[in-house]
Amino acid sequence: MASDTQYKAFQKAYDEEATRCADLRNTAKIYLTICSFFLGGLAFKLNDILVSTGDVQKTFTLMSIVTFAAAFVFLIIALGMYSYKTLFDPINVIEELGAAPPSDDEFRMKRIANVADAWEVNFQQNERRARYLRFASISMVAGVLTGATSLIVMGLTHF
Repeated sequence: MASDTQYKAFQKAYDEEATRCADLRNTAKIYLTICSFFLGGLAFKLNDILVSTGDVQKTFTLMSIVTFAAAFVFLIIALGMYSYKTLFDPINVIEELGAAPPSDDEFRMKRIANVADAWEVNFQQNERRARYLRFASISMVAGVLTGATSLIVMGLTHF
């Protein structure tokens, strides 16, 4: 049968995944702030850029807007509602006990199975969220690079 040490090891893995979930959400919020800042700035200056610049700069500016818009979409998906699994429902556990409660070892084994199942589901959800954050970060880097290229082209054509 399982020992307390084994249960604690499973519990620790579950807790680490719960912490990872919170970290991913916080990262997505920071990325969303950065992305919103850039999209807002580009939208504010879009008319000036489209009226007073050449075709190359317009192209790079539009590419920058598209990549930041893609990053924004990926961030919204990453911040979306995901179904996470809790360890167990205490009311259901009490109802399952019945007239003859299980031994401590049986009870511990069931809780370990609950923790392992919850960890697996939560791990998959966190991986999904992390994947969208990676896509968003790549899109934001591409947006910064194309935006910087647009500014360089503008600087070169005005000298």
